[in-house]
Amino acid sequence: MILSGYLLAASFFGIFEVVQEWDFNHEPAVKEWHANAHLADVSVKEGVLHAYAVDWDPFFTCSTVSLAATPEQCVLIQIKTDTSGSCQLFWTGDLTGEHSGFSQEKVTDFKITAAPDYQDIYLFPFWHAEGNIRQLRLDLYEGGNFAIKRIALLKRDRVQKFSTPGSWEIKSPSDNSDWLSLNHGTLLSGPPMAISTEDAGWVSLTLKSEKDTTLAMEWAATSMRGSHRENIHVQRSETPRHYYVEMQGDRNWTGKLVGLTLHIPEPTKVSIERIALTVEPNGPPDIIVHYFGFENGVSRMGRPESILMILKNQGGGEVTIKTAPLEVPAGLELLSPPELEGPSQLRHGDNMAIRWRVKAERADTFTVALQLTDPVLRCETALTFLPAVEYTVQYVPKPKPIKTGVEICAYYFPGWNSSVKYDCLRYAAPVRKPILGYYDESNPECVDWQIKWAVENGIHCFLVDWYWVAGKQSLCHWFEAYGKARYRDYLKVAIMWANHNPAGTHSRTDWRNVTQEWIDTYFSLPGYYKINGKPAVFLWDSTLIRSDLGGSESVAEAFEESQEMACNAGYDGIEFIILQNHVSQHDIAQYQQEGYGGNTSYHEFGRALDRAPHNSQARYADIVATAPDAWEQRRQLSTSLPYYPLIDTGWNSHPWHGVNAMAFHKRTAADFKLLLTAAKDYGNTHTQNIFILGPLNEWGEGSYIEPNLEFGFDMYEAIRNVFGKGDPKTWPANLTPRDMGLGPYDFPKMPKTVIWRFEQNTEGWTAIMNITNLAVTEGIMHFQSTSHDPALMVSTQQIRASEYTLLKIRMKVMTTGSENVHGRIFWSYNDRNTSEATSCPFPVQADGIFHNYTLQLNEHPRWRGRINRLRFDPCDINGAQVFIDHIEFN
Repeated sequence: MILSGYLLAASFFGIFEVVQEWDFNHEPAVKEWHANAHLADVSVKEGVLHAYAVDWDPFFTCSTVSLAATPEQCVLIQIKTDTSGSCQLFWTGDLTGEHSGFSQEKVTDFKITAAPDYQDIYLFPFWHAEGNIRQLRLDLYEGGNFAIKRIALLKRDRVQKFSTPGSWEIKSPSDNSDWLSLNHGTLLSGPPMAISTEDAGWVSLTLKSEKDTTLAMEWAATSMRGSHRENIHVQRSETPRHYYVEMQGDRNWTGKLVGLTLHIPEPTKVSIERIALTVEPNGPPDIIVHYFGFENGVSRMGRPESILMILKNQGGGEVTIKTAPLEVPAGLELLSPPELEGPSQLRHGDNMAIRWRVKAERADTFTVALQLTDPVLRCETALTFLPAVEYTVQYVPKPKPIKTGVEICAYYFPGWNSSVKYDCLRYAAPVRKPILGYYDESNPECVDWQIKWAVENGIHCFLVDWYWVAGKQSLCHWFEAYGKARYRDYLKVAIMWANHNPAGTHSRTDWRNVTQEWIDTYFSLPGYYKINGKPAVFLWDSTLIRSDLGGSESVAEAFEESQEMACNAGYDGIEFIILQNHVSQHDIAQYQQEGYGGNTSYHEFGRALDRAPHNSQARYADIVATAPDAWEQRRQLSTSLPYYPLIDTGWNSHPWHGVNAMAFHKRTAADFKLLLTAAKDYGNTHTQNIFILGPLNEWGEGSYIEPNLEFGFDMYEAIRNVFGKGDPKTWPANLTPRDMGLGPYDFPKMPKTVIWRFEQNTEGWTAIMNITNLAVTEGIMHFQSTSHDPALMVSTQQIRASEYTLLKIRMKVMTTGSENVHGRIFWSYNDRNTSEATSCPFPVQADGIFHNYTLQLNEHPRWRGRINRLRFDPCDINGAQVFIDHIEFN
């Protein structure tokens, strides 16, 4: 038998025990739930609690809870609304602190769908680690009319706990004593359990689905507050397939597993046959095609082009692929045998890249196919070759800016200063490959291409993410290349100080220093961007500045001092613009008091997340539909503080953050053009002449419109098609470096190695945070830490942990007055981020002498599987000088 997402439990009689409830037919229940000021028209009619959410943070609070918390408990909310959205249930046993004990680590998220009938929503908070629950807070969302009939705290009546590694054969709900089907079949709740996680590195599911979809598995372990979510991307299949969720890399996967649930999106029918905890993926191989298409953007007839396929084993076992015959039609010439890159035996999570070189005799669309017999696999893809162009130039052609009638600024992230930074794309998202290739941002010629494409498509200014922590700068390479670029003065630039710094790193002295740095190094650039005649500085975090400086009055004094310094240097002052989401009238008044001249944001998603079943399954089309209303609401709130609308470029951070990441899917150039058109209409209505685009090149986060393989120039051309002035026939053609015989600009790909001796360069190691002056001198890699958490990273290109037992490091650390210094090596699997669960700490002697450190990796219970990258934190002190002679596996 199977348990399907459509099936409902026949009866819950005898399954749940009511622990405490609030039935709004009774007066005491009404008095115990208190509405805040963001809820209006609060009333009780015929036993139903009604309210309308009129502001951005509406909630009810109840302080009459008295409950000894266990993982078997759940909350039932009977509710209906006229507007779909995202809600939160906060819970706490502590009634003290700024928010009366409530915090973001003690919360359960859920969605409500607009419907005429009441919905029974069961929530499993897994709040056991809190000990006792004394207070609840139900957070709703702005713009909804809500009717609440009942809130109840329930406990699973069956108290038997599974204490051995779990494996459940799923039966129909009517005769299944272990798993329950709730929330109209969209929630499957596992039985009470207390299972050791020590040897259970994976959760295995056997299921089939009527269409491609995403399941969500929520789990809780002994010491956790709340649950964690793991997304499982499921392919349509008529027969059951095996899916594996790797848990061993999560720092919370320790102690005992005490809760497990599965969320199935409506109206997908998913049939689950088996759920099991296993040491390793233990089913048959399952080879999928992750990508099949061109390797580079803008492919043309008459020249060799590369076709790329990424294969992945998402099953268990292992499989060997020795050949890859490509079927090509007439008119398309296969130039060479396939090139196979990757492990010869594909185990779970392993990737293989296959490349073919082809040449088309005409501009046309050709369908090519791959046919394998072992494993059995057939797939095909359509490839469109554009007409040939014939240009030969010695350098990037001179830009020909177009006119727009408005100023269009765009955020730029200068985070691509090494080959390893692009590793997140090569296998996980090759379609994002920039037209410039996996390029070196410190190359002025690359910057000249960026300038040319930007100004020829209507972008006026780059707002460049800029990093300064107590006098230490990082990721300055793009600005340095911009300063050397031949066409520098065609494109305006401004600082967006990404001051998400450690607490305590802003001070009045540091504020003077950073202002002087702006004046000395940046404001003097001929292309530095000005608003109201003053150099503009965009600031990420106002709350941290306010906290570190001691309040709004101190911020105002610091800003005024900056204005004086700028005026003394010959400028008209500084225009400070704050980036902030979800502002209130109080926030706007505070910004004006502190001295900000305008406000905007880094992203504006509108109500798109409210419309999604989960943040990982949102749609870009919903941003397009709802962002214009968000602009108008923000404009009305901003009153006399100018607001600069943010035209969002999307988000899908899967390459950086794995399958659980927030993602807006199905982004298209046509939808982006609709959003640009809405912005133009907004500008015409409100006489708005400055617009800000979301990031151009957040390749890892998934906010990108810079020319790339996926969209070519379509995103950029959408900008000039909407805002451009004059005859489009006179606009310059968008051409690539390959079209003009220039490039490539890619970083050389680092060879696979397990020994780094730094004979000439960093050999793939790159600073990811809190490191400055990274360099190699005479075979020694050296740098300085700028906080207590410096970190380096390197790609290990899928080495197998079983082949290596030791990691040896020869290093010296120089500092003053520090004892108990520690370093740490982290490793990550597949899409996992690094965490302390997969790391090995070691003591460091910070005495300025080289020492040898040997880490027994094979003694760590989670040193296993395929290792994709290492992160190395050499010490945990600020201002240390670090020298590394070598790092090697044995």
